[in-house]
Amino acid sequence: MSTVERLTALSAAAERELRKDILPFWAEQTVDREQGGFYGWITNDLKIDREAPKGCVLNTRILWTFSAAFRAWPDPCYRETADRAYAYLLEHFWDEEHSGLVWMVDHKGGFLDARKQTYGQAFGVYAFSEYFRATGIRKALECATSLFESIEANAFEPEHGGYVEALARDWSPLEDMRLSEIDLNVPYSQNTHLHLLEAYTALLRVWPEPALRERLEALWQILAFRIRDEKTNRLILFQDRDWRPLSRAVSHGHDIEASWLLCEAAEALGGKELIERTNAIALAMAETVLEEGFDRERGGVLDGVDHNMAVLGKEWCRRPRRSSAS
Repeated sequence: MSTVERLTALSAAAERELRKDILPFWAEQTVDREQGGFYGWITNDLKIDREAPKGCVLNTRILWTFSAAFRAWPDPCYRETADRAYAYLLEHFWDEEHSGLVWMVDHKGGFLDARKQTYGQAFGVYAFSEYFRATGIRKALECATSLFESIEANAFEPEHGGYVEALARDWSPLEDMRLSEIDLNVPYSQNTHLHLLEAYTALLRVWPEPALRERLEALWQILAFRIRDEKTNRLILFQDRDWRPLSRAVSHGHDIEASWLLCEAAEALGGKELIERTNAIALAMAETVLEEGFDRERGGVLDGVDHNMAVLGKEWCRRPRRSSAS
């Protein structure tokens, strides 16, 4: 079988898995028909915790996924699930008083953790942009641009050039900025900047404003030359405001993810020189992951290296933390 034939077969298998298993599971098994939205916690053996909190990132990822699926395959079920996620986000996560999306609500939809995690705002931009692209609903674009403006007005630090991890509900400084208990409490992370790059790329496709283009170009520079270590072609996971590394940890998954998100950003920005330069960076990052992270003996990709330089195994799913952030 030729390389083209193998890739064609792999693509077909991935589509079958997505449409026959993954999307139906989320559309059928996770819907909370009593309290609205989607359940915040389901165990591996499908036991539902009906009182688990509901996270911003989970709901925005559902919105993005089913919006993108509906654009690819106009199945009414995909549109219905996207509509449900969109409505729930506006009704329960949107902060009318201070703007932005709160981090977590309780099982009934009341604010539980009203912090403004920049990572969460980024997924909001990403999801609302894709929903607008799929449906043409103008309100969704207004939500995406409102989030962009809130991020730029509050989370962006012009004197340092980066985006702070988190702020309080009213966008005032926050002492504990961690995304989760396994992260470091530091101002800048690759994770937040990476997903802002992804979100601004999606928004630029539907809202080609000069101010957005300028910020996406700056994010590309940050990821390519501040967060990516040019010597190792790996991302630096945590940094201070002077962009000094605060961790030696390695995340192979984020490295390979960054390789294609940089390419998508370059393609959205346009320009042959930028695209060629980005392709070279992306290939170098991918080759590093293949060389250092791929398990040639058993298959699969290793998670990476932790803060203590211990090699981590493979994650087939998220660690069983009681969090709706993933």
